[in-house]
Amino acid sequence: MLLAVPPGGFGAQLGVMRAWLDANCGPDGWAWAPAGTGGVVNDALAFYFIEPQQAEAFIRRFCCAYRPLRPSGLS
Repeated sequence: MLLAVPPGGFGAQLGVMRAWLDANCGPDGWAWAPAGTGGVVNDALAFYFIEPQQAEAFIRRFCCAYRPLRPSGLS
C-alpha cells in the first residue's frame, strides 16, 4: 500500500502510526520504505503487511485525509 506524505510531513502522527502498527500487527508484521512517485523520493511511503486484514485496518484508521496511492500499472 502506498500512502501520500502530506506536504508538511507526518509530524507527530508518524509516532502514533508506528505505535499502532506495532500494537496491531506486531513488530515483525509490517514494514515500510520510501516509495517516491514521479521521481520525488519522499512524497510517498510504502507499507507492507503480512495480513491483508491489517492493511485494511490501517487504511480505516489513518487514511482519512490522504488516500492511498495506486502505482501506475497496478489495478
